[in-house]
Amino acid sequence: MDEKKERVGFYPGSFDPITLGHLDIIRRAAPLFDRLYVGALVNLKKKTLFSEEERVKMIERVTKDIPNVEVISFSGLLVDCCRAYGAFTLVRGIRGVTDFDYEMQLAQGYRALDERIDTVFLFADPAVAYVNATSARQLAEYGGDLKSFLPEENAAALHCLSESKDTVQIVCVKDKNFVITDQFPFRDGTPKVTGILFRELFFDVNEKEIVGSRLLIKGQLRLTLYLMPADEE
Repeated sequence: MDEKKERVGFYPGSFDPITLGHLDIIRRAAPLFDRLYVGALVNLKKKTLFSEEERVKMIERVTKDIPNVEVISFSGLLVDCCRAYGAFTLVRGIRGVTDFDYEMQLAQGYRALDERIDTVFLFADPAVAYVNATSARQLAEYGGDLKSFLPEENAAALHCLSESKDTVQIVCVKDKNFVITDQFPFRDGTPKVTGILFRELFFDVNEKEIVGSRLLIKGQLRLTLYLMPADEE
């Protein structure tokens, strides 16, 4: 008896950043497949706020509890990526009529390029149907509350990128112990003076990942962020 063929789905997007709307689609699509690839598009002609690596890490952070989800990045033709991963069922979220018209044309185009490709449309949960990454980025620029737009784990990262300017290091301070994270590109308005108080965050966690660097702290974490120019020690 032939073995059952693995059901493989592919949910592509920019995810700049991943929103609650994206996460809703991922959680509902995952049970439909044995394996679901979530692909962050790298478009050399389109400048993204978050880098390829940052977007992948943010998606992984909020989907780590979904065992059949695998996060990848890709560039070039989507159909070529489908062939490379053997994922010929695309997943797309639909928020309204405008989305449907646009996505229907894309779906027809993909199938014209490779008749093995089909598209599954999932209609957005009304609770997050208004959410999109562009609105989240604009809201962050003005210091707005992102809790209804982004997963909590990623909201702080968007605020940081939206409120800052050059490439800097985040210095994470707990009591008087400094932990210097990796460097990330920051834009638009960062104070350039070493030691400027940036933001205080409070978490009840055992482990917290902040923009790619791990802090292992038990109990309540009071995290004070300072900004330093990257060229200073």
